[in-house]
Amino acid sequence: MVLVDALSMAISAVVVLHVQGNLNRFWRSLQEVQAMPAAVGVGEVVTGIIGALAWVGTIMSLAGLA
Repeated sequence: MVLVDALSMAISAVVVLHVQGNLNRFWRSLQEVQAMPAAVGVGEVVTGIIGALAWVGTIMSLAGLA
């Protein structure tokens, strides 16, 4: 089982690194592109709150408080 987990993590890492490299090449290929600030919307706030609550639940479980 440990071998399968390690293989799964390795494959995931390779995929992420490959996609990140392609994304970096894409952004470098664009000419005269300037990043613009974007407003934070309701969806981002809700997703952040849900994510924070999930982490709190995980940490409480690991600490034996849940």
